[in-house]
Amino acid sequence: MIRNGVIVPQVSCIDPYDGSMYPPGSEWNTDHCMKCNCLGGEMECCSRYNGVVGAPEGCEAVVNPETCQYEMYRIDNPSEPCI
Repeated sequence: MIRNGVIVPQVSCIDPYDGSMYPPGSEWNTDHCMKCNCLGGEMECCSRYNGVVGAPEGCEAVVNPETCQYEMYRIDNPSEPCI
């Protein structure tokens, strides 16, 4: 890579979530529902779920770490989904 007329070696990125190393130009999904890119040694990540979700009264929105989607559960019984 050339920056300001100087050849700069491309540097790998280290995933702060699991310590994995990725080469420049890589794109990956983390176990924490993040989508990351390695751009010449600089890493950018954003969430794979859509921001904040409103939950019905008596329910709580929780991100499922396997699907990276919000699920609604009852506040008084977190094992019971809200319908």
